[in-house]
Amino acid sequence: RTAGTGEGAIDWPWRVELDAGRLEVGARQFSGVSARLVRTPGQPFWHMNFASDQLTTDADYYPAGRGRLKAKIARLALPLPASTSQALAPSSPGEDESLPELDVEVGNLLYSGRSVGKLDIHAVQSGKDWLLDRFALQSGSGSLQGSARASAGPAPVVDVNFKLQSANLGELLERFGYGDTFRKGEGTLDGKLRWPGGLTDYELSRVSGEMSVNFRNGRFAKVNPGAARLLGVLSLQSLPRRIRLDFTDMFSDGFAFDSLIGRAAISNGVFSSDNVAMSGPSAAVGIKGRVDLNSETQDIRVRVEPRLSESVALAAGAALLNPVVGVAALAAQKLLQDPVGKIFSVDYEVKGSLTDPVVNKVGAAKADQEKTK
Repeated sequence: RTAGTGEGAIDWPWRVELDAGRLEVGARQFSGVSARLVRTPGQPFWHMNFASDQLTTDADYYPAGRGRLKAKIARLALPLPASTSQALAPSSPGEDESLPELDVEVGNLLYSGRSVGKLDIHAVQSGKDWLLDRFALQSGSGSLQGSARASAGPAPVVDVNFKLQSANLGELLERFGYGDTFRKGEGTLDGKLRWPGGLTDYELSRVSGEMSVNFRNGRFAKVNPGAARLLGVLSLQSLPRRIRLDFTDMFSDGFAFDSLIGRAAISNGVFSSDNVAMSGPSAAVGIKGRVDLNSETQDIRVRVEPRLSESVALAAGAALLNPVVGVAALAAQKLLQDPVGKIFSVDYEVKGSLTDPVVNKVGAAKADQEKTK
């Protein structure tokens, strides 16, 4: 409050304290709340201490201009419980225009009770657009960095760029609740995503864009396709469940790979690709087709090319009791880029649901077909 007006006016301090068992803010609620809001004379900001079961923070709010919120959050537990009286509504085209500049550091971000890492965010108004120009999530297992722009106008849209880097993808997935789906693995996953509306209007059925993956030295575990749907497709564990393979153990116990490389286009929640390739000690695998995460269906073609070259060459040399022949056979396999493996390669069609697909063996690939590629 202020006593008097003009020169000589007295600027009194403000202090508001709150203790509540439950507090609803917009469409979210907090429990076990203890908060304090202080305005000190001569300072251009309001200071807030806020502690709850979901969020603990110290923050300063500068009201000048469009406003600026600088917060150091010691602990943030996501997802936040939804309000019992207000439903989450899609953001309106002009909603982002009233948001202040945000400069937020989260010391310990938790997701579904698991510690994910440290988060750093900076967002600011850019013309009529809302720009998230810094997003960095850092943990001992890897990092996720990106940016986003929420464009206003008659047809608002959000554009996101991201890059995930991990030295242990299996450990990182476990932090997000997908334990026992992947073992080790190091590399990158990056992409561009777009969806209509505002930042909070993300829906898989309306997401489009592209993604690329480049990982090495990993192994698929016993993946539940319902929990990690794209990983379930890549693991190819549906193959040994549906047909008898000569190399069933490659996938039923989790396929190990030296490299996993591929790109995918996304259109309204449908992933399509013609160049996903995995190479491992036991086989080389190529995957192309489409996966619809909305209907949870797939229509893909899989080529499995077993690694037989070295064993075949050595066996031939031993059988002939002539080491020179064995060495020559091995050299031929290398120079001709594993023709024996290509001869024994098999194509499969995998169609239907992600959890219970129909798998049909197309037939053995011929070496001469490979020469035309």
